[in-house]
Amino acid sequence: WATVITVCRMMILAQRRFISLRWSWMRTMAPLRANTVLVEGIPEEFQSDEELKKFFETMFPGDKIKSTHCVKDTSALSVLLHKISEAEAKLHEVKILNEKDPAHPQTFRSGCFGAAIDAEEHYSRIVEELRPQADTLRKTIVEASSKPGLEGYNCTTGFVTFHQRSDAELATRLTNISSDMTEWRIDHPPEPSDILWVDLMQDPTAEEGRKWTGYLLIVGLYFAYMPLVIGITNVAKVVDLGPLQPLWASIAPTLGLTIMVDFLPTFIIAIFKMFFTLKAEAWAQLRLQEMYFWFQIVFVVLATAVGQNTRDFTKSLATDPFSIFETLGNSMPYATHFYMNYIVMQWSTHCMNLLRYVNLAKFKMFCAFYSEEEAAVKSEPEDQDYYGMGSRHARWTTNLVIALVFGTI
Repeated sequence: WATVITVCRMMILAQRRFISLRWSWMRTMAPLRANTVLVEGIPEEFQSDEELKKFFETMFPGDKIKSTHCVKDTSALSVLLHKISEAEAKLHEVKILNEKDPAHPQTFRSGCFGAAIDAEEHYSRIVEELRPQADTLRKTIVEASSKPGLEGYNCTTGFVTFHQRSDAELATRLTNISSDMTEWRIDHPPEPSDILWVDLMQDPTAEEGRKWTGYLLIVGLYFAYMPLVIGITNVAKVVDLGPLQPLWASIAPTLGLTIMVDFLPTFIIAIFKMFFTLKAEAWAQLRLQEMYFWFQIVFVVLATAVGQNTRDFTKSLATDPFSIFETLGNSMPYATHFYMNYIVMQWSTHCMNLLRYVNLAKFKMFCAFYSEEEAAVKSEPEDQDYYGMGSRHARWTTNLVIALVFGTI
């Protein structure tokens, strides 16, 4: 009970500090974000900057609306700009390599059997061909944007900026604008630099189908998780490293679990980004944290209770929920040594994360082609699947849960 009371006290104090920090953050929020709302489910007849402004001016009369913007369908333009950016980066690298070794200019092959051509000319030609196309498409989108709906490249989402923050807060409380609950959904916007514009361009009619497909894939991952852990662990136990076998013997029993814990965030975030509408990277990290944490509770903290058959454990839990207490009481006390080894493995994992060795390797690699300032920018940030705030918080919370559970039973 002393442990429980101490942890509860620490959590309450941390929550108080968090509330204070959140109030400070909200007071210092940039005016653009503070005075803006995100509008989803805009009916087709209001899907243009001008029509959207007229609609909100009827609800907020008296020059309270500063600006309105419908999200434009720039998916085709984004593809062109991405190709231009890739070609420019390759062109920059080729020029650096040609300067270092003028006698052997870099070449490019279109395939395994394609003829070798000058790489600098190749990438320069790509940039010269695609840039006018991008400029033309951008001009077309701007000229057509006054027409409501897809004809004007307008999507069902938009942003409305008010002169006063109080009006923006009032707008987020308008929940009965339409009898159709999928229309006129108003919420606080994400950080502008964090927005996933592709998600805001998605067709809302297919959103529900994509979401359920994503949930089915999550369920499939749930049932495939334990067989993969067991398979990797069995292979690791067969390996004999000779003089290093005593060290390997302490790592092998938890190797499968450690590998799956490390790769699980990548699987989850890939499903979320392909099938869910997330709107911002921060919101994606929040969804990842929630799902990743519960996966770890089931397959790390309750691993001994789940055993090797996830399906039977889930079936018994569904048919007789109260049997979980007996199952946990009979199996978990005998697994303390396993979790001692697991926590030791986490020491090395988190120490390596703190060293940021991946960023250092990327920085050194980019220094061969760019200045140190440019290389530092290109080496950031870390892989957000595993090193992002969502998965890091989930892993740290799981370690805390392990210490609390197996330190008290």
